[in-house]
Formats: sequence, C-alpha cells, structure tokens
Amino acid sequence: INVVGYGVNAVKHLTLEAIMVLERSEVVLALATNEEINILRRYCLKIVSITSLYKDGDKDTNNYSRIYQNTISYLKNYNNITLLV
Repeated sequence: INVVGYGVNAVKHLTLEAIMVLERSEVVLALATNEEINILRRYCLKIVSITSLYKDGDKDTNNYSRIYQNTISYLKNYNNITLLV
C-alpha cells in the first residue's frame, strides 16, 4: 500500500515521485472530487473515488475506519494499491 498526499490541488501539487507511484499502481483509491478524478485518470490504470466513505460531521475514527476497511478489501484483488489523500 502506497499513501500519497496531493495537497490542496490534485494536479498542481503532485510531485514527479507521486506521479510515478500512481502510474505503477494497479488501483488508486482517491479522496478526490469527480473533477479531480477525471484529471488524475491520465496517471492511473484504475482510479476509484472513496470520497463517499468520509462523512462530514462523523467522528474521524469512524471515517478512517471505513477508509481502512475499504482499502484492505482491495488487497484481496490487487498487490499494488495507492491511497491518494
């Protein structure tokens, strides 16, 4: 599992190293808007939005538990995944 932070702007703040990680990943799980997902597709073989797992107003422990469980479930089918946050 790779964890990549993309800063405030999904495109402008990606480093070259982050782009290389995205390109090598079998699947990228992204806490990103649909617009950002569409832009990021150029770097990813497969990208999935997990934004719906983070619920505003919910406890952080609940939000991150959902993200963790979802991320782990992808390991059943993929060897190299990236969590883009």
